[in-house]
Amino acid sequence: MPRALRTPFPFRSAARRLALGLSVCLCAACGIGADDLARWKEVQEGKERLTGFMAQAKRPLDLRVRAARHLMEVDAGGQVVHVIRNTTPEDRKALLEPLLVYLGTLFASAAPEDAVRAKDVLYALLPYTSEVEANYADETIEALVLWGVPQLFAEPPPPGRPVEQVLLAAGLARPNAVGTALVTALQGKLEPAHVARISALIDAIGHVPTRLSAAGVLLQAARRSLPTPPDPLLEAIAANGNETLLRFLLDAARDPEIPVITRARAVDLAVERLGKRAVAGIEEILRSEDPIAHNAMRLPALMALHRLRGPGRLEETLTALPDGTGWPDEGDEMRVLVDRFCTEAVGPGKAKVRKDLVAVAAKSENATGRIFAARCIRLLYPDEAREMLAPLANDRTRLRGFGAEPPPTLGDLARGRLAD
Repeated sequence: MPRALRTPFPFRSAARRLALGLSVCLCAACGIGADDLARWKEVQEGKERLTGFMAQAKRPLDLRVRAARHLMEVDAGGQVVHVIRNTTPEDRKALLEPLLVYLGTLFASAAPEDAVRAKDVLYALLPYTSEVEANYADETIEALVLWGVPQLFAEPPPPGRPVEQVLLAAGLARPNAVGTALVTALQGKLEPAHVARISALIDAIGHVPTRLSAAGVLLQAARRSLPTPPDPLLEAIAANGNETLLRFLLDAARDPEIPVITRARAVDLAVERLGKRAVAGIEEILRSEDPIAHNAMRLPALMALHRLRGPGRLEETLTALPDGTGWPDEGDEMRVLVDRFCTEAVGPGKAKVRKDLVAVAAKSENATGRIFAARCIRLLYPDEAREMLAPLANDRTRLRGFGAEPPPTLGDLARGRLAD
């Protein structure tokens, strides 16, 4: 049995209690009725009597189930589990079906302790739910989820076994029932953090149809949240891993109405989950014009593209840069942007990119690519930069946004006339 589904109840003296209970029941001179069972709750060794009665397959089923209910009422649910575990498969099915119905009613009880007892007993019985008719198990587990989802966020949390662990175990045992109930819960009006936690639980269960349904719900929630999708929702979208959802993140990164910090986070999450499949979407972000935000997404997109392609394809990355328009041209904004890319993205792999940088700086028809390449050479290879940049000595391309007026030229940068 998987460790996650083992019962939490100790049974050091279970055999002794069961033997005592059986002897008490077998020695009774007359039939035992419901009143007797109720009275046993209050007497010494009453738990043993109730356990023994429940264990006798020849006793009336309704009374055996009543004995189980009384055991739970006196916090002896572990003995209920012990009897069910140790009886025959036929008898277990007969006992478990009405007991599951009873557990389901406890999750709707006005007394919080009833649901807590039901949670812990149901957790221990989950391995046997495959032996009963599906509707008995599924209806009870749906009741568990209906009660359990709000408890995920309760402070303090309910006592006993953690609700999230019980829901996860239920999802592993009955993925269809739990998945349907969790997706229904996900469709409610929830705080973003709650959406993320329920979605994480669905991901942990790993039931593919449920994750697909959850992806649809998350996509609707994300669209409703525009233009300011909250971070927990973005995290849930990324964790779900559905490609349509991840493409939504890349599309959102080109939406000028969404804050830049949110768009940058969306790019990071999409790259993390999609890997190289995100390249086309990142290239679209890099090429897009966003004058409202001064094309602030170009640097995050460029950094992501270099991370995906790697240093071996730096020439391809730089020659594909949008040329001439949309780059910052005030103060030293462009220099700061280029320097960040050179030092943070290119710098760690500078031993592998020297050839590409020289090729772009000397030969590319893309003026923006030449600016990036030349500046990276100046920063990363200061002792050799003048020689490496010699082909640019007479390049009159203006370096706007490099903090000087009139704007210096690329030739000034190549000859070392521009302060680093």
